[in-house]
Amino acid sequence: ASLVRSMGPEALVPLLAYEVFMVGAMASVSYVAARDAERQVRVQVQASALRSDNLGSWNLLELVCDVAVPLDEGLRISDTALRFSALVMMQGRSMEGALLQDFMPSAADREAL
Repeated sequence: ASLVRSMGPEALVPLLAYEVFMVGAMASVSYVAARDAERQVRVQVQASALRSDNLGSWNLLELVCDVAVPLDEGLRISDTALRFSALVMMQGRSMEGALLQDFMPSAADREAL
């Protein structure tokens, strides 16, 4: 209180402006951090749901088809695919890394991909 009297009320204006600025800055940072955390949780929940959907689809494929083969983005077999190996009479050989097109008999089918 004695400091305020010795400085005068006009000296408090910059301090008050600084305090208001800092409160606003902290509120903004808190808001951005909360939004980012919310976005990260949403992405994790969506990824989990997608994995669950993929697993269900995969199980259905294996139930309906003789063989289901997982492929990567380049249409390469991304697993050992031993059941597929047996189907194409390459019993026991890992199919991982093999191109799907290598197992297509028709040139037209290979080119269509």
